Amino acid sequence: MSSLKKVRNKNRQSSGKDATSTYDLRNATPNELCDAVRAAMVAVPLEDRVSITQKLLVALQGSRLNVGSILLLLGIHADTVEELTPSDVGYLVRYIRINAPAVTTAMRRPLTELFELAGKAQRAQRLQESKRAA
Repeated sequence: MSSLKKVRNKNRQSSGKDATSTYDLRNATPNELCDAVRAAMVAVPLEDRVSITQKLLVALQGSRLNVGSILLLLGIHADTVEELTPSDVGYLVRYIRINAPAVTTAMRRPLTELFELAGKAQRAQRLQESKRAA
């Protein structure tokens, strides 16, 4: 029972990380990667979110994965890229990290771009908040 509490506390700590943290796809746990992708997707503007999601889906389809069937297995019903939520994208990345680890290299470029955009967005937000406080 105490190990369960430790896991819960660890998950709370990892979900509080900045979206700008760089994640090594090989070493990050699937849950950490899911949380990081979700946080980064929330941090970026909507138009960038759609662009990154589209790049990610194209990269995955280039790896001969049937992304539509994976989304269906995950219970995600989206007709367009715009309908995918940040959580949906996080769960998709988590599923691929668990079930097709060889394909994670295809996700490297879109995820790196996502984390960079999220870092810029978070820095801009902090700058705005510090200007308001002053």
